[in-house]
Amino acid sequence: MRDIVPTGTTYRPGTTRTDCGADASDVGGTTRLESGLTIANLPFQPPGLARCVISFEVTVDDDARPGDRIRNIANIASTDQAAFNTNTAETQILGPELGTPLKSVRNPAGGTYQPGQIVEYTIEVVNDGQTNASGITVTDRLPAGLTYSFANPAPSNVDGATGTVTWTDVAVEGRDVTSLLIFAQINELPGGTLVTNQAEITADFLGAPRLTDDPDTPAPLDGTTFVVVNGEDFTTSTKTVSVDGDGAIVPGALLNWEISLINTGNRNGVVSLTDPIPAVSPGSCVLRGIAPGLAAECSADGRLTITGTVPPDQTRTVSFSTVLADVVDGTELRNIAYLARDDQEDLSIAANVLVVARGGLLAGTWTSEDVDGAPLGSEDELALTLILENVGGANAQQIAVALPLDENLEFVSAGDGGQLQGNRIVWSGLGDLAAGETLTLSMTLRTRPDRAVGTAIALTAQLSGANIPSTV
Repeated sequence: MRDIVPTGTTYRPGTTRTDCGADASDVGGTTRLESGLTIANLPFQPPGLARCVISFEVTVDDDARPGDRIRNIANIASTDQAAFNTNTAETQILGPELGTPLKSVRNPAGGTYQPGQIVEYTIEVVNDGQTNASGITVTDRLPAGLTYSFANPAPSNVDGATGTVTWTDVAVEGRDVTSLLIFAQINELPGGTLVTNQAEITADFLGAPRLTDDPDTPAPLDGTTFVVVNGEDFTTSTKTVSVDGDGAIVPGALLNWEISLINTGNRNGVVSLTDPIPAVSPGSCVLRGIAPGLAAECSADGRLTITGTVPPDQTRTVSFSTVLADVVDGTELRNIAYLARDDQEDLSIAANVLVVARGGLLAGTWTSEDVDGAPLGSEDELALTLILENVGGANAQQIAVALPLDENLEFVSAGDGGQLQGNRIVWSGLGDLAAGETLTLSMTLRTRPDRAVGTAIALTAQLSGANIPSTV
């Protein structure tokens, strides 16, 4: 039997073995298989002796590359048959499988990112493969506006002129992560400046260089970004309005307003705010609460002004109330307060929208069920329910409902005082329905005989009342 040691490997001396007593000692420092290992005779019986297993070991050479294949074929010759080759034994060199490198940023001091503070970047070299990876180079050129302070572990090189930090021969074990930390100081930058940074990963076993991804954002392979805070920042300020006591949004209702001026900046925020309040009954604007450091006035026509200062990382609130003027049903109450800012457009602070609903307004929904539970057919009874809801802002008065019958239906019965009048079921004298309340009407109808499969049936109720629009 002959077997040449595969290309790309080196024989491990003394590792050739047999289980049939054949001489497997090395010859000339290599396996006897190279020159021919003689097994002698193999009987065909008993089965336990009719075989001979030969094994040897090799070491993969250092210059083997991930993806290279190692192939091996043995040749067997005997006096009883022609020489032949065995099947090909083949394996592939596994290599490291680097995943997407990650880079995150945080402020060790907590809070916002401000000039003079130190930021901490964490670069993660991720090995998703089973084999260790080495010879990796990580390069990070810090963006303008940052000054390198130190790193951990110590980098191989720091170019102060370009702000480039480099680690060479970075290693990461299989199924593991190696973390590299950079600490840099934020220079004096205007508030709102976006500082974005990506590191680059290279290695001989990689194709193209790989850029880091920010794990805190859903976008793939994006740079790691933070926003510099330097000065006042009122962009998270809010305004709300609600009806006193959760009442109806109708003329004469008392509306409670609240403006929260939130300064997330690192400097005192100067406040100069104007707020034209909509649909105000003359002289009804009343200030109810003014936080320290602020002054507020509300004119008779509902124009609010606020001045003062809000310290950094603080919130100051002004609350007031107005009485809703006599406006038409369906009016949308939209309101925006305007906060003046130096060298920027005014900041708009919008309140939630209210819709005036001064009268009753009915909405209806249907439910239906075949009485016998089977698919609806001819001469089947159908139980129907109509649920009315007053979605308006006041009582719906003297409600009445009329339901014309589809030509494919005939009347059986009606609950809740419903009566058949001609070809209509009529409910009259239903009284009033308060805002937000519901009313349920029930009836039973029967399909007429000899209706074809697929016959469509439509029902449309007509709703009316003393102070509601007629609807269907």
